[in-house]
Amino acid sequence: MLSPQSKTQSAKTLNLSAITKEAEFTEQDYIRFRDLVRRNSGIYFNEKKRNDLKLGVLKAFHYSGHPNLNSYYNALTGDSQNVTLFKTLVSFLTVGETYFFRHFDVIEKQILPRLIKAHQHDKSLRIWSAGCSTGEEPYTIAMVLDHLLPDLAEWKIFILGTDININSLDYAREALYRPWSLRTINDYYKNRYFTKKEGLYYLIPSIQSMVQFDYLNLVEDCYPSPANNTTDMDIIFCRNVTIYFEAETTIKVINRFYKSLKEKSYLAVGHAEPSSLIYDQYIGEIFPDAVVYRKDTAAKKEMQYKTGIKTREDLFSSHRKQASITGSSQVTSTLAELQKQIDKLSINGETQKKVSAVSKSEAEKKTETIGKTIPAVTPTPEKTPVTIPVKVKETIRTEEDLRRAEATEFQMFAEGIEQFKNKQFEESLKTFKSINELYPNNGRALYMTAHICANLDRIEEAKDYCYKAIQKDSLLIEAYYLLGLIYKEENAFDDSIKMLKKAIYINMNFAIGYYEIAVNYFKLGDQVQGRKYLKQTEKILKTIPPDERLGVLDDLSARELGMMVKMWDT
Repeated sequence: MLSPQSKTQSAKTLNLSAITKEAEFTEQDYIRFRDLVRRNSGIYFNEKKRNDLKLGVLKAFHYSGHPNLNSYYNALTGDSQNVTLFKTLVSFLTVGETYFFRHFDVIEKQILPRLIKAHQHDKSLRIWSAGCSTGEEPYTIAMVLDHLLPDLAEWKIFILGTDININSLDYAREALYRPWSLRTINDYYKNRYFTKKEGLYYLIPSIQSMVQFDYLNLVEDCYPSPANNTTDMDIIFCRNVTIYFEAETTIKVINRFYKSLKEKSYLAVGHAEPSSLIYDQYIGEIFPDAVVYRKDTAAKKEMQYKTGIKTREDLFSSHRKQASITGSSQVTSTLAELQKQIDKLSINGETQKKVSAVSKSEAEKKTETIGKTIPAVTPTPEKTPVTIPVKVKETIRTEEDLRRAEATEFQMFAEGIEQFKNKQFEESLKTFKSINELYPNNGRALYMTAHICANLDRIEEAKDYCYKAIQKDSLLIEAYYLLGLIYKEENAFDDSIKMLKKAIYINMNFAIGYYEIAVNYFKLGDQVQGRKYLKQTEKILKTIPPDERLGVLDDLSARELGMMVKMWDT
């Protein structure tokens, strides 16, 4: 979406010194242009970006030829709104920076090869770079496909690049770049796909012709549509674009992308994008240099069945919305709803015992009723979880083990949590290991096994189960967090920082994660980075009620974390 780098045909035409003539950019001007831009483009200029908005508006205003700001604003908002005028305004406001092969290693070596393999039968790929800026990203995709496909001529490749900045699109169509845009490209791609003349790099025509560029405003309800070629996509790239949107706008955009994608296709976003909670419809994969989400309806339903939740809840802020459970009369009648409460891992004391007792009772009743009328079946996501008779392995001999093997996944999880709450760690560990054996895809159970092992000082085993949990659910924030704590205790501070940064990539408001990163940097003697992450922790804590609990199965409050932050002040 962003940036004609410094290609500024407009700057040549515009006398920038004339901007000083419009000395007044009042509070009213800020509010009305801010709201206009937000409403029509989704881009939001908060108070910290007030000056950026002012400079962009004043440049566009003087370029427009209107006599004053009121006249200019009226031309943008009146009955005969000037669409071209608004597009020009946006081109002055969205100036960023991009380059070839930016964070592309995983895309080149894993994601695109997966898609190629999946489409050998029809030899067809449809790819969309949404917010393509000056073209580096879609052209990178074209070069990689040309390299990966020796039979490229037999394939139907469609690559679409769209942006809201009309100057950027003009620049992209020219396919002429300065050396700075090629700063991370290797010699193979540079020599094969570019010709150099007078210090500039010209993309070869065969690659240039693989990409189609069009104007598209992501906040408009104009996609998916065959009219603008935004349907049936195999992968959509939208990296470092929605960071300029508010959450509500981002959700709408992401939902439209979901409809634009084929089943089992991908959405690639940047690490700086909002929390993974916004991408809840997708199944996420997090890599060192890329975040990729997959549209896989069947797998998502299975995941919802396994976890018992339909929307990902951040376990570290579960107290924010949790309803108070005071007795069995308030416990929901369905096991699926009760599962949501258990999975939040925030039920305490006698209430937990009551919930557990109710859950067992309900499960036993359903088992007795259903078991008499229908044969055992494999549970599906659409059905209420019921007790499923399981073939007992020869290693299971005791009556207790038989009971576990026949219990529902939910009931076992609830029992394991109750045991953990009561500090019956060995019993709880046994329960979760049984879940791991019977339900190997339950990432939360694997994490709980790691958590308990860490409490029992079985550190290597804890690390092993954390990595297993991440294998099953790459966005399991608590597993990265626990690994970060373990590595910190082992004085492996770089490894700790790496894991904790993955946690804050998943949730940018994960206050305790920022705090632990700060501690690691202080241990390494890096005061600058340490202070930076402490300040971010303080910033997040200001948005959280003091008594809100931040930890997983512990009692750390926002107020207590704030006190810990202040302890570093000297």
